Amino acid sequence: MLRSSGALVMALAMLSSSTGWAGDRREAPLSSFGFERPLRAHELLGAWHRQARRQNATGNPVAERGSTPTLAILTVSSQAQHGRARPQAQSGRLAERRARFTALIDATAERYGIDPELVHAVIRAESSYNPRAKSPAGACGLMQLMPATAERFGVHDIWDPAQNIRGGVAYLRVLFERFDGDLRLVLAAYNAGEGAVEKYGNRVPPYRETRAYVQKVMGYLRAV
Repeated sequence: MLRSSGALVMALAMLSSSTGWAGDRREAPLSSFGFERPLRAHELLGAWHRQARRQNATGNPVAERGSTPTLAILTVSSQAQHGRARPQAQSGRLAERRARFTALIDATAERYGIDPELVHAVIRAESSYNPRAKSPAGACGLMQLMPATAERFGVHDIWDPAQNIRGGVAYLRVLFERFDGDLRLVLAAYNAGEGAVEKYGNRVPPYRETRAYVQKVMGYLRAV
């Protein structure tokens, strides 16, 4: 796992030059992203304990970050220790659509070291598992990738569920590295962009849509 934003930037720069990440329409091999090794429980718990120590030192949770990042960490580490997390409660058509893509989501999430239930929560919030969904802003597919994001992650057919999920999960992994495992910031950046989160001092931007989105995805995860 990359340990610093500087290392991540350097790795991404090397990747872009060596694989044509941003400009070449060929799909880069998974191993070239550096995410072929899943995050292990002890690595995630280490980040959790570091955050807890920071909060204890100040006596108060960090503004806008609080204790919620532990949800992402514990979800993944609990899964690693005790098997798959319990699926989010769903019924009817939504459950049927979820089942249609579960094997694909699980395999992609495992390859990138992301909790499958987080991917499910994002897809549920973004598209309700509709692979043909398109937003007024132009975001497409299950994970609502913008064309620029799809190009960035080597997705040449944005409507193909496998490629769409791969691009979205790869983006989530990059965001986890960039924002030191803070789930709220990862979700905010997925919705509003990395620049928006950084603009507001690495906090959830004060956008109504983004804050509602973060709460929605977190709510789905709490149902796990």
